[in-house]
Amino acid sequence: MSDNGADERRELLERFLHDLDENRAEVYFDESDLIEIFDYATDVQNYRACLEVLLLAARIYPKSTGLNERLAFYMYDLGSADGIISALKDVPEDSVMRRLLLIQSAEMSVEQACALLDNIVDSVDDFEDEWIIRLVDVAGNYDATDWLKLNYEKIKAKCSYQQTFIYEMLEYSRSSGDYEYARTLAEELTMLEPFNEEFWEILAELRISHLQDYDAGLNDLEYALAINPQNTKALQLKAEAMLSLDKPVEEIMQVVSELQAIEPDNEDTVHLMCVVLSSKGYEMEAIQALEELRKQQPDNMETLTYLVLLTKGNIPVEMLKPMVDKATANDGDYDDIYRTVRRFRDEGEYAAACKLLLAVERYGNDKNPAMYDHLFELYYRSQQYSAAVDFWSEIKVPNMTADVVAVLSALRIGNRQFINDNVESMMDKWTYFDDAEQFPERMGRLGSMYLLKFALKTVRENLDFDFEDCDPFV
Repeated sequence: MSDNGADERRELLERFLHDLDENRAEVYFDESDLIEIFDYATDVQNYRACLEVLLLAARIYPKSTGLNERLAFYMYDLGSADGIISALKDVPEDSVMRRLLLIQSAEMSVEQACALLDNIVDSVDDFEDEWIIRLVDVAGNYDATDWLKLNYEKIKAKCSYQQTFIYEMLEYSRSSGDYEYARTLAEELTMLEPFNEEFWEILAELRISHLQDYDAGLNDLEYALAINPQNTKALQLKAEAMLSLDKPVEEIMQVVSELQAIEPDNEDTVHLMCVVLSSKGYEMEAIQALEELRKQQPDNMETLTYLVLLTKGNIPVEMLKPMVDKATANDGDYDDIYRTVRRFRDEGEYAAACKLLLAVERYGNDKNPAMYDHLFELYYRSQQYSAAVDFWSEIKVPNMTADVVAVLSALRIGNRQFINDNVESMMDKWTYFDDAEQFPERMGRLGSMYLLKFALKTVRENLDFDFEDCDPFV
């Protein structure tokens, strides 16, 4: 867990990959180094390195217990039952890793799993780091939180380096949303290693991001920054906590300036600065900073979405084309954009959500009916009535939501000629009988037809349209 240890493991992994690239046939590492490389590569999710370790191990250490244990877990992750059996043939029956894997790969009740975990804990005097990591992982897969907490002190006492177990418990608690318990674990880590900046940073993040204990979080960050004034994560958290405490903008921008001095080209710092400026009423300065960053990185989604949000969607849709093109090139994966659209919609930022979705419609290749339903609804919710009518006239997509929104929008802006010219053809499209149509769909169509007929009647008879009774968004 120490920085020096992490640096040594990273250097070992880098040397391993370098040697492979230089002369694969001559690569040699001892067994313990390969285990260390594999475990570190797993931590940093370098799965290519994991595979390379296993390939080399199969050649020079085919009977290694430690490497075959890791191969068995690798086979488990691949879903290969035969691979697990093959990898375990040279692993002793009493191997802790083997016993943990058999619990993980079996189908059993939580009670059965906990009983087997009890047996493992009772049989071990000194847990290795990898054993303890796997033990917490296996218990977590069975949602055995109570078992972990009940046996916390017992297991910790059997760890020569207790910080590994505490850290794994902290990560599990954090992923489970048990932030108060995670806080107590983080506090324990800082007491065991008071000069470990990462532990203070973890504790501060828990307080600031999850427990809203900003003053205590700032105090934790002072310890982290006293150890390493160049800790960019700690500086970022400090600025966020100060913003939440409504500190003066000059004080927060001083912290942001320190970040920029350390990493002048870091886009996240610019984004943080823009959040600070916009939150303190300096929207134009924030927009200007984002615009400068956009010119350097025209397809950066985070920059563009900040820009859309701060301008309330008031930017040319063409500006978003590079972002959509990038998503299109990535197998048309617009999920990140859609998630942002939903978030903006939930926050009531309808115009910003509308502009993002319009960019996908304009430049992407995902033109499904649900997307048009959502897009026209956003036009209407953001009160872009003229734009909704113009967009409908431009694309004339066969979509009932689009028709309803276009009609309501035309009524909102007094464009009654649009109703006269288009509603009859709209009703012709939706006057049909489909026996396979589900009841909710049928009721939705009938309701839409009623609204279209009522809109046409009010226009032709020169009546007032009752939005209170007929507008589904009122």
